[in-house]
Amino acid sequence: MANRNELLADLQVQAKERFLALQSTEEIKDFLKNNGAYQRDVDRIYREVKRDVRKEYTEQVEAWVNEGQSDEQIRQQLTGQLEENLREQVIVAGRQSAVNALQREVYRLMDAGVPMEKIMVECARPWADHQTVMGWMERRIAQKEEAVAEESGSNGGRILGAVILVVGLGLTFASMSSSGSSGGYSVFYGAILYGLFKMIKG
Repeated sequence: MANRNELLADLQVQAKERFLALQSTEEIKDFLKNNGAYQRDVDRIYREVKRDVRKEYTEQVEAWVNEGQSDEQIRQQLTGQLEENLREQVIVAGRQSAVNALQREVYRLMDAGVPMEKIMVECARPWADHQTVMGWMERRIAQKEEAVAEESGSNGGRILGAVILVVGLGLTFASMSSSGSSGGYSVFYGAILYGLFKMIKG
């Protein structure tokens, strides 16, 4: 059995090389069948090879996205390395992976009590502007609002309203200070007005 496992492992390595050489699915599966793989092994090996290649290239695309490369630049680098359909899939997956990772980092920093101005600096990316990062901050605040509201019930309305108001004002001032001489900044009306409403209602 060990010999068969070794054979299948070797065939998987060769199948990956053929996949990266842009051989067709039929060619790769025929190669596996002709070299001793059973049909169930053929399908499994092909699936695993495709998954591994996709994962590797998705990670590479994520790194390129974080360097500030555009989809077109990434597409040019991947031309000749992947079939067109898979190439487009890894570009989308890599970009989404970069977005998700940065959003998680913003949430982590907020939960750790890092000041908003520092978060803006630490999470600056060529593809993520201040508005995007602040949008994530607002979303995180909304999530916390819901959690606080569920825990405190109606008695905590005034406290919750005050917290939302302060956060809304804080985001507004952070936006004003980060805009510098450009003069463009965001006023977080939603959080401010909602905070006032909750305070009055409470």
